[in-house]
Amino acid sequence: MEHSYWIGRNDVTRGQFKTFCAATGRAEPEKAYFDGKLGEDRDCHPVVMVSWDDAQAYCAWAGLVLPSEAEWEKAARGADGRKYPWGSTGPLQRRTTWTHRVQGTKS
Repeated sequence: MEHSYWIGRNDVTRGQFKTFCAATGRAEPEKAYFDGKLGEDRDCHPVVMVSWDDAQAYCAWAGLVLPSEAEWEKAARGADGRKYPWGSTGPLQRRTTWTHRVQGTKS
């Protein structure tokens, strides 16, 4: 049986997660290896280095819930079950990070 649900369109930012940590006394996540490369405006970048427990606690605090595996799959593949979020054709290698180390996040 299918059900309706909402899934966030945007990543939780470092700034949003820092606000949660300050309000709840939870420790901020460890810094990522690329942290120094993000520049001055790091708070608008997606938060990284959080555990499932951290994500669950953030969602409870923010009045949200984590999606189930089935909900995440449907959101990622679309209602028609495509192989990739954009369709059935694989990504171009120059647009992937499979062969080189990621240098940071993008805001």
